Amino acid sequence: MTTIMHERYHFTLKGIKKFYLNRALRLYPQNFAMLMLSFLIISYYGEDISSVYRSHLFLPSTVAEWTQNISLIYVDFYPSNISPRLLPPTWALTVELFFYALIGLGLSKNKSVTVMWFSLSVSYFIISHLYDLPYRDRYSSVIAGSLGFSIGAIMYHYKNRLLKYFKCTSIYLPVGLFFVTFLNMLCGALCHYFDFDNAFCFFFYSNYFLNTLTILSLLQAKAPSKIKSLDSSNGDYSYPHSLVHWPLGLIVSMVLFGKPVNEFSLASVIVAFLGLTTTCFLSYFSIRFIDKPIEKLRKKLK
Repeated sequence: MTTIMHERYHFTLKGIKKFYLNRALRLYPQNFAMLMLSFLIISYYGEDISSVYRSHLFLPSTVAEWTQNISLIYVDFYPSNISPRLLPPTWALTVELFFYALIGLGLSKNKSVTVMWFSLSVSYFIISHLYDLPYRDRYSSVIAGSLGFSIGAIMYHYKNRLLKYFKCTSIYLPVGLFFVTFLNMLCGALCHYFDFDNAFCFFFYSNYFLNTLTILSLLQAKAPSKIKSLDSSNGDYSYPHSLVHWPLGLIVSMVLFGKPVNEFSLASVIVAFLGLTTTCFLSYFSIRFIDKPIEKLRKKLK
């Protein structure tokens, strides 16, 4: 986002307006479509079943609840606390929108402010450990998103200096880092599942480090055009997939087992695999008939 603001929109008033409009066109059209789909799924199976499958998955009953689901702005320091959410992962978009707004207003416009922002972000995480704050303060609070965005901003301002110490143009490096990151996340998930808190913290922060290395390697990597095209397609699929995988998982669970399956079991692995396949299939239509037509307008704004 910092790169986009500096190299495409340039922090002018007109540029800031275009940046915000472009973000809105990226996020909201597909969100509206998936909201409608989730509404139909919950209405069909009933809230008693959907809320068992995922506690946040039930229908809004007030204007405020509908407004938050449609706007993607869940008004809470911990957006993940807000229920209902027709699309459960959208709490994270509240965090993203918060930092999009601040970056557009100049939070990462120059080095000195960016360094201060990054320092405050790191300090927040250190304090959260010193005062033994719960994990949600480092993951699902609005401020928790500050570390990732500030690292990205630091990388933009210091990328030339960083790349002097990190020279590699081979595509094998980012590919290798991808698999290491996947293994890192798997180990972190297992530590979280078995309550190995100290080990989990290691994998939690090493994920930031590995992502940073991956981005630096991608800045230099010389990849074949086919790989670039595949990478772009994966990026297109990531958003609709993240939005709707819970409601579609509910459908798969009910069709196969006649009940909401959400405990760790062979059945849940089957639901996850087939749910992923179903989600990719639906995402294809969302990209083709919603995202791609709107992308033409987004390109004009860019």
